[in-house]
Amino acid sequence: MRTHNSNFQGAGLCPTGEVYNEGLAAQQLPQFSIPHDSCSALSSIACVFQHFFIFFPPSIFQTLVLNMASASQLIEVYAPANEPVADIVFVHGLNPLGQNDYIRRAWTHPDGTLWPKHLLPKDTPNSRIMLFGYNANNASNFSAATTRAHANALLERVDLSRSSPQAKRRRLVFVGHSLGGLIIKQALVDAQGRYTSIKQATHGVVFFGTPHQGGSKETLCRITANIIAASGGSVSNDLMLSLERDSQNARNANEVFRQTARDIEIVNFFECRNANLKKPVGMHTAAIVVDAKSATLGMLKEHQINMDCNHTAMCRFSGRDHMYEPVGGQFRRLAEGRWQ
Repeated sequence: MRTHNSNFQGAGLCPTGEVYNEGLAAQQLPQFSIPHDSCSALSSIACVFQHFFIFFPPSIFQTLVLNMASASQLIEVYAPANEPVADIVFVHGLNPLGQNDYIRRAWTHPDGTLWPKHLLPKDTPNSRIMLFGYNANNASNFSAATTRAHANALLERVDLSRSSPQAKRRRLVFVGHSLGGLIIKQALVDAQGRYTSIKQATHGVVFFGTPHQGGSKETLCRITANIIAASGGSVSNDLMLSLERDSQNARNANEVFRQTARDIEIVNFFECRNANLKKPVGMHTAAIVVDAKSATLGMLKEHQINMDCNHTAMCRFSGRDHMYEPVGGQFRRLAEGRWQ
């Protein structure tokens, strides 16, 4: 396993933390952090969306990033014995309950199966598999970076892990669950300059329940609120106002992504079962969070696949059963260009 050491030169971020390879002793790698006192007036979820998918000039963006808290890590959970033919990078969604080690929990079945580590290598034995983690909590005493700040941290992490000329040409597949998919889209839009090789190497993106647009019955704002509720978080009136303001920005950015990613293969998995939504005053209801319409980008190289599960369970598998097989098949095709 290789250790990558480099300073991130953008937005005044500082390498202060630790990233490690699964199953090995911790290795010191750059972790990006920013002062934690900037968003005390807002919950972190409201802070995440307040500048949702907005394309700021570099000087303004640097100022914003310096005033938000961010931490990221990239964990390698599988690497082939020989040089990989592809890199697969997973990006989780929201973690409103503040669960520890959510970088793994997001992809772990209740029985303990971490499918990117325990199942996927059989389908993609020649691919390196990594998990990207970031601060996705919504507790009011935590700060969070904007989607674009997370996207830039993702670009930096991936770039550091592909430092050699040969590695930069390696096929790349991104995987996002829920709002993690929005971070991937923003990253590919922003993949310019030193990150151009990431955009050029990206062969496919797999989305699990990512809301690309409004659904058949719900607006994009309400879908985002339902994602928070399905994850166990609370949705206040102030948060709803913030989400409503930013819905148009999300729609505009989605159009930019459609133009940017025309040559990238897209796979959209969407749920077909209701999720339990936490509502104010202790009430609960059930609904499909991201339906087929919302999960559709409307691109040429796009595949829509339904899953007989809810929004949370759709990215957690216990074995190579009928639920997992369509997923494994898509990875065999995208990452290594083969079918079994």
